[in-house]
Amino acid sequence: MQNSRRDHIVSCLDIVWESMSGLCESFTEDQWKRATDCPGWSVQDQLSHITGSESRLAGNPTLDHTPPESPHVKNQIGASNEAHVDYRRSRPGSKVLKEFNNVTANRREMLKDVTEDDLAVETQNPTGSGTLADAMYIRIFDAWVHEQDIRRAVGTAGHFEGLVAEYSMNRMADVMPYVVGRRAS
Repeated sequence: MQNSRRDHIVSCLDIVWESMSGLCESFTEDQWKRATDCPGWSVQDQLSHITGSESRLAGNPTLDHTPPESPHVKNQIGASNEAHVDYRRSRPGSKVLKEFNNVTANRREMLKDVTEDDLAVETQNPTGSGTLADAMYIRIFDAWVHEQDIRRAVGTAGHFEGLVAEYSMNRMADVMPYVVGRRAS
């Protein structure tokens, strides 16, 4: 049973990171390079994106890397994501997985010290301003969605049940009226 918002966040991140790692651990280089539904991104690029995002949140130095222009990059967040992805493209997928595992292990250690008060602090996140908790819930959703991108590309369905899947599907249901409303206007 979850005792707090912090426990829920940490549990969800643990689950989705472990699921992604386990899914990817036996991939061949061919599987790493398969295209996904995200324009311009391979399976490896999906994991590179999550690795880069978590690395940035861990306080690691900002990359000094400018990727070539890509038609799928539409804004500053996309450019930042693409820098992390392109920076890792020339590496073997197994090396990206190793970095992902190291970065997420570091993030787990960091999250042990996060308090409920910390989670209430106002901060910027990809959807605008909100609390640190809001930003962490975006990380959970983002990781689960990209795990699903990877799964579709390699033909391995899964992780449709449980704490993370339930949270992510509820999040999609919550925002759908907003998305439909924006499209209709």
